[in-house]
Amino acid sequence: MVACGVLTSSSTWAGRVDAVAASVGRQVVTLSEVDLEARIVLVRKAGETGLHASLDNRLRQKVLQFVVVQMLLAQEARRRGGISVDETDVDHGVAQLKDAFIAPDKSYPRLLAKAAATDEDIRAIVRRDLRVQAFLQQALPGLSDVDDTSVRAYLAAHPELQGPTADGQAREAVLKDVRERAFRKLVDDLRARIDVRLVEQYAGQVAPKAPPP
Repeated sequence: MVACGVLTSSSTWAGRVDAVAASVGRQVVTLSEVDLEARIVLVRKAGETGLHASLDNRLRQKVLQFVVVQMLLAQEARRRGGISVDETDVDHGVAQLKDAFIAPDKSYPRLLAKAAATDEDIRAIVRRDLRVQAFLQQALPGLSDVDDTSVRAYLAAHPELQGPTADGQAREAVLKDVRERAFRKLVDDLRARIDVRLVEQYAGQVAPKAPPP
């Protein structure tokens, strides 16, 4: 089954009227939700400056890619079960976002107002990302899955790695490659099973390009 369909929509990113940007299974992503996540990305990178920066279409498209993949992974985490998110960790994640501001008591409410969002909207995003992070820790290979043959092959291909740390560096490099390939396969498998639909102008743009954390 082809799991990436098209949603027809007359809306544009520039419009402030909320509309559907994508659907992942039975979950819908609205344009305002994409804008909120884009604003969070800017704030984490640039603090106060990110609060006032303009949101362009390229950033929104990249954020939409990220959100769709995160939703796919979060849905799979719930399906498999066994993962719980501690609200104390959610508190910490929200606190980290606030710490990006010089004056969080003033700037965090401005972020919510600018995005027409609530504190629970932020917490839901943090909670989802924590769930995905925990899921990937279980689902993707770890250091114990890296075999010595692959490490020796990597060292042979990288003679510049010398000394007592060479083996560890090679093992980490091999693990990174193995995890990235496993991550892409996982997302591809989920997209083959879970129906993903995008507004017409963005159909075909979502791909598992981001490496796992």
